[in-house]
Amino acid sequence: MRQRRRLKMAGRMRNSIVMGLVAACFAATAMADGRRAVDLSGLWWLHPMAADRMAAPPEWPSQGEAEPVKPTAEEKWQPVAAPNLYLLNEGQGAWMVRSVNVGADIGDRRFILQFDSLYFRCRLFVNGMDCGTYWGGVAPWQADVTHAIRAGDNLIQLGLTPGATPSGGLHAKELTNTEPTLMYDNGTRKVGLFEEARLLILAPVYVNDIFARPSVAHKKLAVDVEVVNATGTEQARRLTVTVREPDGKVAKTLDAAVVKLTPHSTNTITVAGEWTKPRLWWPHDPHLYVLRVELASDKSDKSDWSDWSDTLSTRFGFREITMQGDRVLLNGKKLMLRGGSHVGRSTDKAKMLEAWKEQMTRFHVNSIRTHYSPLTRAMAEAADELGLMLLPQGPIWGEGMRGEPEFWALLSDQYLRMIKRLRNHPSIVIWSLGNEAGGMRPDPTRPSAPFMMQLMRDAKALDPTRPHTASHDYTLYGAGDLIDAPTQWGFEFDNTFPMAARAWYMYGYDFASLYRENPMPVSDDEAMEGYNHGHASVLVGDRAYLNAIGGSDRRSYFGRWAHSLSTKIAVMEYRRQPQFVSVMLFGDRYSFFWIPPESVAAHPELGPIAQRVNKEPHRLIWDPEVMVEMAQKSLKPAVVAPKDWNGGVWAGRVHERPVIVMNDNFYDLKGRLRWSVLDEQGKVLKSSEERVSVPAVTHQERVLRVPIPDSATTRSWTLRLELFDDKRVSLYEDDIELGVMPPVRFDSVREVTIYPELGSFRAVPEGKIPFKYRVSSALPTDRGAVVVVPRGVWLTTEQWAALQRFVEAGGAALILSDECHPVFFGSVRIRSSNAATVWAHQRVADHPVLQGLPSPALRYWIGAEGEFYSPPAKTNVPTFTISRKTWYKPRQGNFLPLIDAGMVREEMGLTQSPLFEVRHGRGRALFSSLLLVEGLRTGEPAAVYLLARSLTYLQTPAQWVGGPLKPLYAVGADLSPYGVAMTDQLSESGAIFVQADSEAGSAMLADEAKVGEALNFAKNGGTLLLHRLSSNQVDRLGTALNVAFSTVSYTAPTNAVPWQWLSGGPTRPYRMDWISNHPLRRGLSQFDIHWCETYSQENLLVAQQILNVGVRSDDPRVINLTQQGGLLVVPFGKG
Repeated sequence: MRQRRRLKMAGRMRNSIVMGLVAACFAATAMADGRRAVDLSGLWWLHPMAADRMAAPPEWPSQGEAEPVKPTAEEKWQPVAAPNLYLLNEGQGAWMVRSVNVGADIGDRRFILQFDSLYFRCRLFVNGMDCGTYWGGVAPWQADVTHAIRAGDNLIQLGLTPGATPSGGLHAKELTNTEPTLMYDNGTRKVGLFEEARLLILAPVYVNDIFARPSVAHKKLAVDVEVVNATGTEQARRLTVTVREPDGKVAKTLDAAVVKLTPHSTNTITVAGEWTKPRLWWPHDPHLYVLRVELASDKSDKSDWSDWSDTLSTRFGFREITMQGDRVLLNGKKLMLRGGSHVGRSTDKAKMLEAWKEQMTRFHVNSIRTHYSPLTRAMAEAADELGLMLLPQGPIWGEGMRGEPEFWALLSDQYLRMIKRLRNHPSIVIWSLGNEAGGMRPDPTRPSAPFMMQLMRDAKALDPTRPHTASHDYTLYGAGDLIDAPTQWGFEFDNTFPMAARAWYMYGYDFASLYRENPMPVSDDEAMEGYNHGHASVLVGDRAYLNAIGGSDRRSYFGRWAHSLSTKIAVMEYRRQPQFVSVMLFGDRYSFFWIPPESVAAHPELGPIAQRVNKEPHRLIWDPEVMVEMAQKSLKPAVVAPKDWNGGVWAGRVHERPVIVMNDNFYDLKGRLRWSVLDEQGKVLKSSEERVSVPAVTHQERVLRVPIPDSATTRSWTLRLELFDDKRVSLYEDDIELGVMPPVRFDSVREVTIYPELGSFRAVPEGKIPFKYRVSSALPTDRGAVVVVPRGVWLTTEQWAALQRFVEAGGAALILSDECHPVFFGSVRIRSSNAATVWAHQRVADHPVLQGLPSPALRYWIGAEGEFYSPPAKTNVPTFTISRKTWYKPRQGNFLPLIDAGMVREEMGLTQSPLFEVRHGRGRALFSSLLLVEGLRTGEPAAVYLLARSLTYLQTPAQWVGGPLKPLYAVGADLSPYGVAMTDQLSESGAIFVQADSEAGSAMLADEAKVGEALNFAKNGGTLLLHRLSSNQVDRLGTALNVAFSTVSYTAPTNAVPWQWLSGGPTRPYRMDWISNHPLRRGLSQFDIHWCETYSQENLLVAQQILNVGVRSDDPRVINLTQQGGLLVVPFGKG
């Protein structure tokens, strides 16, 4: 029954199509002098078969009929609809067949089969006659089949094979691995008619193509008309070009041209004329015209076909893309593409209109790059109508190592036919030859180089009206019109961003030199791709590691939040550089997995976020509005960008805030700019507004004078910037976090010794050092004195040793020297990352040095380090680092990290510590790579604050965190290699350490007397550290302590390699989550107990097991520090 229904349905399809074809044929017969197009959409018959049997068309069961009759089980045909694609089995090809009736009188007409897109390799037969071969699914193909057409029914046979499947003799030349290059977005086993197809019935002299070339600068329209004379005699024709409005009204008629056409020739005729006041195509006014070319009789021609005519029409927009130095102009105004990427092809114009309209309104883009999946006509038409500008990529994807001439001939043919098909669409503003096909190198060393350079030249000759580029292949060895640079600016590649943007550093190449050699416009069509926890830690610190527990996909709320913030800053930096013609975002910046209850339990700060964003368990959450708005609003046409990203301001003073009002609209902006200072609850404390008038595509710098209200304490306030047009319609709004600080006084700071010379203090104007000091190459004899070692000094080994002895004896030191430093200071290994920092985070916020310090003040200290040369600005600009050569967080010894900072390379994550405290003997040292003295010179609030607090703290031993150091009594372990002082006398120790899985440790814990002695030590105020306990040992200790514990055992790795490459997610704990505070974990971050690394998109890369046995207790006396039971504190007596 199902089969009968299918055949009945196919019959209905067949009947409707046949009746339509008959009607079309009667019309063609009645009007022999014009072109006719027979639509080939609808019913076709598909016959999959093994590719090795595809050498010739299979027998059509009933020649001349619209469908086969009584198909056999072996030769099964199935009705299919076109356009569509069909998935084949491995190793299969398919034949697609249909019949077309062209009527009884075919005369001297020409018959052209025209396919907009065939997948993938095709051999065309008409009535059994071979009519040509086609490769690829991304460009149109037409074949003149006149020689094979006969009156009445005609059988069209398409032999189709996927690109990765051998054609079994269907094609004389087999090329391997072509399909991933040419149709990457559609799999490897699909065939079919992806777009429309038609049979054109034409006069023997006909118009084959038209190309509109408007010039705004010269007020002129030129039209290239391709005319084919298929006759054996010379022909004369009159060529008329008319431009009409969409409603049919004539807008312009060009002077007619009379042309003489030689026999069997293809001719290009240019018709041109002035047009002084056309309505231009703009993104905000995408006006379209209809161009009609008519080929009519010239009265002097008396040949048999002289009275036959032909017409061809196309839409176009009157607009011009030009280049002026390192700028790209649209209709004479600077062009800046602010967009994203689109992957996939669609033939549904209505769908694309809806999808791209959302991109323009919700995501604020003015442009789209079609990434390795070339345009369809429907997509281009939708963009034309919306005013969405396009940067389409050709069908060439990552083939830098291929150098076969046949391969490149195929790719070149595809790309050039794609350009010719789409070049009348005004929305297309830049052609991109392919995606990373040249190997992403600025030097011509790849085998593809000569072929790509020639293809670029051919493409520019075919369409000289637009710039041509090759995505991420720089200038394509000088053949391209742009420097197409994979900048990847943002915190993904630079933890001092925007240093890379302003200094023009990218991927290790000297980009400034490349630009000086080729001062072309610069394009980045794949910006802000990828993100991981290490990158996120730069901006959000420890919150980067607050992610869902378990699984290999670690996409988290704070990771995506950091990515979005990085995107916002980066887009502003791109836009301020006039050399850039595009910044087009790429990759996923918004999706993350729901936040499960156990994560909320471990991190209560996730609770409100989970309530807002969780939709259903275990589902991917996409596009939380806070992230979309933060990242994408930077793409709006009119924005207010901070010239710098600093956050520290003084209370009670006027804060001068340089901003850039960017108007990238193609029309003037008149409106108002409003600023407001808001307190922590959002209450407006101060506000003002001023008029703005910014010409089209112009950036206007101005300085906002913002009076910051008085405050006796440090505060975290917000500076809100709002831009309105003259009708008070909001155009842009953004918040800048402010760290507000009252004036700092040094009255309580006693005289300090600057040792051994003035160093960086020399840059502070005379009389501006706000505390008493003396400069001496000798250390003070007063052990209560404070010594400052400034930046820019070099101490000898003997001087460092003397300083250590000074501290060990009870002295205090503030060490600012970040280039000259000892290998060890006391027990602490001192290492420099040799990397700068612009954004840092408090690790111990209640420490006397940091108390009250607002977080925004630890970002971007403008000019503290001086200036650097910025190639895009072509002048020196202020630095903004807060630390030039930041310390790595120490790995051993008696230290306390006070401030940490993220790294995006080498030792990734929160591995930097620009301020940490060292306990050595009876004294203290603060190691700071922060530019405190330099910030004192520039008046940076946080630098002045921290300098005063550091000196006060060091001069006040009563504030020092922690008491005198004592050695460790260890059982079953030697921790001296980690900088721990050891003793074998229990009476001298401050703590007992037991390695429970060692022979000695196991024996001790099995001895009740020794356990009792250790517990008595703790009861009297000592600390007992029990490491790597087994479940049995935990049970016995629970009895001794009168505490009920629960344990869970995890399987230990069976191999000797602790790092494991993961494909599906970990089976053992590789991270823990802090759930309680205690001095034991002071200075430790979530990063420190997160033993894994992620790569792009926060996917788990490697992980190391962090514990074998988890221990927890519900006893109210016990402090469970981690959710996984890795650390517990059991108060016992005084210890």
